Amino acid sequence: FGARNTATNEIIYPGDPNGQDYGYGNCFVNLNPGTYEFFSFPSQGSVCGTGSLIVTLSIEMVNSNGIIPITLVTWCE
Repeated sequence: FGARNTATNEIIYPGDPNGQDYGYGNCFVNLNPGTYEFFSFPSQGSVCGTGSLIVTLSIEMVNSNGIIPITLVTWCE
């Protein structure tokens, strides 16, 4: 998965940027305020995909666990 900041075009990957898990998992750590396009990379060896979603992060989106959940649609043929 990735998140592209629509203002800067910077791509951020899941995990802690300062940790060994950067680029793995499904949780982004401390994204700066802004608008992001959340996406996944094409699958290899199958006919599956995931849609992307553009989201402007706001404090109102934070749930009781301190997380902003983002759901992408997945499909397979």
